[in-house]
Amino acid sequence: MVMLLFTDGLSNRESHLTLQMASDLKQIGIEMFTVSLTEDIDEEELRLIASSSQHVIIAPDILVDQQGWHDAVNKTVNGICDSKYCAEGGDSLVISG
Repeated sequence: MVMLLFTDGLSNRESHLTLQMASDLKQIGIEMFTVSLTEDIDEEELRLIASSSQHVIIAPDILVDQQGWHDAVNKTVNGICDSKYCAEGGDSLVISG
């Protein structure tokens, strides 16, 4: 199973609780990806939430317009589903507005 966390890149609340929840999810086999929508990020925190540093995606330009955001989300999700994280023959998720 895969979890995508879309974020502004900074914790708004008690970050230790976020990190603990991410750790708990990874321990039960959930593959964690973080997608930052801005450049103002705590990259170390995003790496700790994600399953690996390759699972940290920084995409600040996708908020230029709604279509750009949808395209970026679809590309991210479909890229993950085309990898080893989706079961063979699994469907890709498409976000529409």
